[in-house]
Order: sequence, then C-alpha cells, then structure tokens
Amino acid sequence: MAGFDDPREKKISEMTLTEVIDQLQGLEYIELNKPSEYDEACREMQRELEKRQQQLVRDRSLDPKLEDLEQRIADSHAQEAHDLALKQTAELNRLGPSQDLTNRHRQEWEQQSKDFAKERDRYIEEFHDSARIRERLRAEEEQKGLERGHGIMH
Repeated sequence: MAGFDDPREKKISEMTLTEVIDQLQGLEYIELNKPSEYDEACREMQRELEKRQQQLVRDRSLDPKLEDLEQRIADSHAQEAHDLALKQTAELNRLGPSQDLTNRHRQEWEQQSKDFAKERDRYIEEFHDSARIRERLRAEEEQKGLERGHGIMH
C-alpha cells in the first residue's frame, strides 16, 4: 500500500465513512496503477472496508430522505473517483511510472477526498437546515391556526 495511509494505524471498525472511502480510493488506485502490488491482503482489506462502508451508511440515518441524499452523493463521488482513477491510469500509461507522478496522483486523491468530505458535510448541513426551517414554518402555521380558531387577534 505504498503511498497511502497504513490501515494498521487504525482499525477498520473504528474508521469514519470518510476514512473508509479514502482507503477504498487508495486501493482502487493501486489496483489500477500498480496491479503487481494489489495482492490477497489488499482484496481482503477491500472486502472489510466495503462491509464497514455499508454498515456506516446503514447506521448513519433513519431518515429515508437523508438516506436518499447520502446515497446520491456517494454515487456521484464514486463516479468522480472512478473517473479520476481512469485519468490517472491513462497518464501512467502515457508518461510511464515515476515517483513524481505517483506523488501527484496521491495529492489528487487526497484533495478529491477532502473535497468530497466538504461537499458531503455541506449537503447534509443544508438538508438539516431546510428541515428546521420547514418545522419552524409548520409550527408558525399551526400557531396561527390556533390563534384564528380561538378568536385571538393581533
């Protein structure tokens, strides 16, 4: 797993969704660009990470609307990560392997992961903000209805 976080530093069962996704992206990069390094240990780690990812997504929300939003975000990010992997593979094939290229690709993955985390957080925050606004408006309408029903005038 040269160039990526050593998964032994943290147990998979303790990883956040963002950390799991980062590790999966690292494995995808290795599988596509350094297939000789993608061994049975990598495959086993990928299986464990995918199980953890499913658990985290399942546990993350009981709100079906939020769950749908998170799934759409995850699908979009998976496609973007795949597109980056294809782009990097094409560069590797065109330019040949080098430490500079590996370093640049690693930086691109890291930046993409940070961007994904920010985007995910922003969408979820906006979701919760809109839910609070809807609830406040509903409560205000309910209060107005009660006031009208009791003949209270302002």
